[in-house]
Amino acid sequence: MLALVICHLAVAQAAPVPYYTPELLHPGDLAGHGLRELSLMRNTIFARAGNRFDKKWLADYFHRQPWYHQRDHLDLSVITLNDRKNASLIARYEDSLTKQQLEGLVVEAQARPPSPERDVELRILSVRLGRWLGPKDAQRTPLEDPALLDHEITAAQLADLSRRDLRVLRNTIFARRGRAFESPVLRAYFANEPWYHPDAAYTDSRLTAVDRHNTQVILQVEKSRGGPLVDPKPRAGAALALFGIPLDRQITVAEVRALSREQRWYLRNAIYARRGRPFKTAELTDYFTEAGWYTPRADYSDALLSDLDRRNVQLIQSVERQNGGPFSAEDLREHWSDWTNAA
Repeated sequence: MLALVICHLAVAQAAPVPYYTPELLHPGDLAGHGLRELSLMRNTIFARAGNRFDKKWLADYFHRQPWYHQRDHLDLSVITLNDRKNASLIARYEDSLTKQQLEGLVVEAQARPPSPERDVELRILSVRLGRWLGPKDAQRTPLEDPALLDHEITAAQLADLSRRDLRVLRNTIFARRGRAFESPVLRAYFANEPWYHPDAAYTDSRLTAVDRHNTQVILQVEKSRGGPLVDPKPRAGAALALFGIPLDRQITVAEVRALSREQRWYLRNAIYARRGRPFKTAELTDYFTEAGWYTPRADYSDALLSDLDRRNVQLIQSVERQNGGPFSAEDLREHWSDWTNAA
C-alpha cells in the first residue's frame, strides 16, 4: 500500500523524503488519498529537482523541508524514468476522479477539525467541483471560485496559479459559454465538471465584454510565464504516417511548417525509427515503442535510409533551422514538467 511507501520512502536517499518513492507506483497505491496528498506526491518529484513553486501552499510546504533547495533551473537529471511515469500516473488518477468521489472527499475533509491541511484540501476540491467550499470571507482565486469570473479580474488574482492552472482558467471562460474543445486534455478536464454542457452551435459571440477582458488578462500572465501551454505529445501513429503525413512519399515544406517544433522532432526521428535506429533518449524509445511497429536493430546504420528518407530528413531539418532550431529531449522534459507539476 502507498501508506507504507510514504512512510518508508527514498531508501537510497541520505535522508527520507516524505511523499516520495523511487519505485514504480500502481493505481491501487493511490486509492484512499486526498487531493492534497496526491498533489504532494506528484510535486515532490519536481521539488527534488529544485522546482520553484508558484502556489503558496506548495512553496510554504517545500521550503519547510530540509532537503529542498530551490534552483533557478529545474535539474531534470535527478528525475528518473520511474519518477516521470509516477508523476503522469498520479496526474491521470487525479483527473479520473468522478464527481461522486470528489463529493466524498468533501465530506471527509469537512468532518475533520479546522487546520491548514484541511483548508488546502477544500481549496483543491473547490477547483475540481467548480464551487467555493471555504469560508465566505476567505480570499480565493477565480479557479477556486469561478463565480469571480462574472466580474473583471486582475493579474494579481492569478499570482498563485501555475501555467497549467492558467490554461484551465482561460478555457473555463469559454467552457462556461458552451465551447466544445478539440484538445483531448481540455475535453477530459471539463467532462468531469458537472456544470459543463458543450454546445455544437457555440461561437465566440457568446462571450461577454467581461469574458473578453478576463481572457486577455489571463493570456498576458501566461505570456509572462513563458507562453500558454499546449497539449502534451500525442501517441505515435502508424508506421507509414505521423501527424497525418505519410512517410513513404516526399514530404512538403507546407506540411512541416504546419507542425510544432516538437512534432517536427518526432516526424524527423520517425524516419529513422522506421529503419530500426536505436535511440539514446528514453523519450524517443518510449514514444515509438508505444506505436507497436518500432523494432530497434542492433545492426542499424544510416546506410539503411533510402534516398527518399534522406530528402525528407533534410527538408525537416531545413524548416527546423528556419523556425527556432530543432527540438530536443531536454525541451520535451521541460514541457512535460509544466504539465505534471504544480497543479
